[in-house]
Amino acid sequence: MYDNETFPENITNVFERHSWPMGLFKEFCPSALYIDRYVNAVWHIIGLFTNPISAFIWLNHRIRRNNSSAIYLAVLSITDFMFLWLHFINELQIAWGISTIAHAGICELYNFIYMIPQYLAPLIVLGFTVERWIAVCKPFHKERFCTVKRAIYVVCGLIFLSSSLASAQIYIWNYDETHKVCTYRDTNVTPDSFTEVWNWLSEMSIFGGVPICVLIFNILVICEIHKITKANAIQLPHQTSSGSNNAASTITLLSVSFYLIFTTLPVALVFVIATNFEIGNGFMTDDEIRADPQWNRFFTFMITRRCIEGICFSHYSCYFFVYCLTGPQFRKTFMTFFPNKIFQALNNSSQGRYTIVTGNGRVNNESCTTYV
Repeated sequence: MYDNETFPENITNVFERHSWPMGLFKEFCPSALYIDRYVNAVWHIIGLFTNPISAFIWLNHRIRRNNSSAIYLAVLSITDFMFLWLHFINELQIAWGISTIAHAGICELYNFIYMIPQYLAPLIVLGFTVERWIAVCKPFHKERFCTVKRAIYVVCGLIFLSSSLASAQIYIWNYDETHKVCTYRDTNVTPDSFTEVWNWLSEMSIFGGVPICVLIFNILVICEIHKITKANAIQLPHQTSSGSNNAASTITLLSVSFYLIFTTLPVALVFVIATNFEIGNGFMTDDEIRADPQWNRFFTFMITRRCIEGICFSHYSCYFFVYCLTGPQFRKTFMTFFPNKIFQALNNSSQGRYTIVTGNGRVNNESCTTYV
């Protein structure tokens, strides 16, 4: 989804003058570079704090006990946390020009690991969406399929599937000794090449097909809830504590699912249409490039693409806020645990400002307290 930028196949004058993509963006469309550098940095900072907190809360024994959805959401938080660190390494290379992955062996290994959380995140969402569909639409199968033990098995299977899909990146990527860049192994990427075919299949399947499946299951769940509520066939959710928890859990999972849909499909869409915006003639001066319609069309698209990706990137960082807004149990656990820990830390820090002294000025454990 968020691929490394590849070095142009044919080395042209413009790419000799300006590195790809940082140098080119800095010279001709700095807005795209600013988004890479600063907008994504905001999501990195937020996500590196919120994802560990979310994982900690969902793995709390009281929450995960008899709650299979907590397993999925905990793994999702860990996956997003892992991806943010990997993406940060990539941003150092792409947006700041700091060589991080352009090394033999590291290039291939990094791209393999880099794609695992990208594949895993939407599959995890699909996993708990299907489980919620079973719980709501097939209630007689809930006791069999919606268990913590089965959720762990499903997560392990999805991790294996994601790793298997990502293993293709080891072949696709290669370190170019000549140009000192991490680029595609195929020097001539054609529509029929393995690289192009695999990219299209994986992108459309994971980042297009999976969100659409999630959307379909969500619609089925919402329709079933509406039908049940309208027919008054079961007790209303607010009438019991158990029903209230189930309703809140359903709202949380639906919110996370729709958040993924709205932030994944647009990125997949710009990937699909990217082939319609090709670069212009590289054998031009900088002034000619600025005046060239094809180059301007390409740069406009890149700015638009970076804006869309910058906004949609938020789902790797902001699920925590969805949990707080829609999950009373999650919110209660957070407010109970973390503010107390923060208060204790501040209290311990303030106690360090006091010194225990005796009347003759020597330190002693059994004496009055003097403020200093």
